[in-house]
Amino acid sequence: MSNLIDLDDLRAKLVAMDSAIISGLLLRAQSKTNFQAYNLDSKGDFVKKLLEIESGEAEAGRFNLPHTIPYHSHLITPGDRFQESVADVLCVPAATPVDLSKLIVSDYLVVLDGICMSGVDSTHSYLETDCTVYMEISKRIHFAALYVAESKFRKNTGGYTDVVTKCKAALEGRDFSYADMDAQNEVWECVKPLIDLLRDETQEENVLRRVIESTKALQAGNEFKVKVNPREIGSFFTESIIPLTIFGEVLYLLERPKYSGS
Repeated sequence: MSNLIDLDDLRAKLVAMDSAIISGLLLRAQSKTNFQAYNLDSKGDFVKKLLEIESGEAEAGRFNLPHTIPYHSHLITPGDRFQESVADVLCVPAATPVDLSKLIVSDYLVVLDGICMSGVDSTHSYLETDCTVYMEISKRIHFAALYVAESKFRKNTGGYTDVVTKCKAALEGRDFSYADMDAQNEVWECVKPLIDLLRDETQEENVLRRVIESTKALQAGNEFKVKVNPREIGSFFTESIIPLTIFGEVLYLLERPKYSGS
């Protein structure tokens, strides 16, 4: 199996991504919440700064991989996300619709309220950190949602195909949204068998433990003026990053069996 979809190798890559996210969140916690900057239309300071940075990244080719998706979708066409080497690993038609960027920003703003002191800073230096951390989170979630889902599908193609077929029949053409996961409503019930097959509670507990330990270690080794409760960052992983990843995996796998020869 290509190391791009070997589950152990993928988890090692995710550990490195998680460390970058934790470091970024601890750095961002040194600034205040600055919620006035997060009007998520084109006039907000955060969105303006993100557009500036993403425009430069697009020119440099950052978004030519499926797990690096810009918040500003007009900066790239879907086909540009799939280089030939990646298209040999992922199922391109199933991966193309997976874009969680808007959901990720919304959850990122929630974690700021938990790790930052309320108020407004005199400078906008925090915006650069915001954009860096957001892009790290987005990369991590999309990477796991696509490559981990593909790895699991290849290891148990028959099992996933059977479950997806039943889930799609239960959905009867209805779309599954992230809000359905929170509500645990009738639509969620339709895809719950797939979610249950995807979830590994032991692995999720390991992630939480590792994130908390890493947060403690990073704060002990750096002179941060503002200390963050490690469980705040741990909760961000268990309540946002992991659920968003599972949602992305579900979106991918609901389409994947159509192309089981890919």
